[in-house]
Amino acid sequence: APSVPLDAPGCPAAFSASATYEGGDSVEVGGVVYECKAWPYSAFCSLTNFEPGSDNSDLGWIKKGGCDGTIAPTSSPTKPPAELYYDTGCHHPWLASDLDTYVPGTRVSYNNYVFECKSDIHYSKFCKQAAYSPSGIYWSLAWNKIAWCEGTMAPTSTPSAEPSLTPSAEPSLKPSASPSDEPSLKPSASPSDEPSLKPSAAPSDEPSLKPSAEPSLEP
Repeated sequence: APSVPLDAPGCPAAFSASATYEGGDSVEVGGVVYECKAWPYSAFCSLTNFEPGSDNSDLGWIKKGGCDGTIAPTSSPTKPPAELYYDTGCHHPWLASDLDTYVPGTRVSYNNYVFECKSDIHYSKFCKQAAYSPSGIYWSLAWNKIAWCEGTMAPTSTPSAEPSLTPSAEPSLKPSASPSDEPSLKPSASPSDEPSLKPSAAPSDEPSLKPSAEPSLEP
């Protein structure tokens, strides 16, 4: 395994069984540095019996090498990069009462981070289970951590006065004001006041009340 250079700034934080780890996180165990593997193997990094240095460690962790001392703290906390920061505020917080509403793509906030329910048809089912909440150790099986956030999102503006351009799925209860270009497939319930311009294909059962203007050719 590759070793950490001798001039390394020190050891990362010690591994904690109660912490939640993601791909790329580094920890120290007995003077050895371990790095959590990328997804989907990162799901093992926060599970019991898969701790760095254990028999099952290789499923979630990469042994990077030895270290000595501690890493000096930064002068002040820094925000994540701009592309990973929601400056418009945090989404609606994760709530156990909303479990039934969580579907692929749903975004929630927890501890100043935005989480998105995975798009995978199988993993997204975990979003509906409290054991896989963003606050638990199994959250990475159901959610993707999207970005850091701060504050709350502003409400949307008032509804528009104009109707939408997309037609509704259901027909309206009232007929339109102007007639359609094509005739209806079903006849009207009552006859029209004016006769049709074209004769019917079959003769009527009753004779007409008025004689025809021209005599018929046959008696």
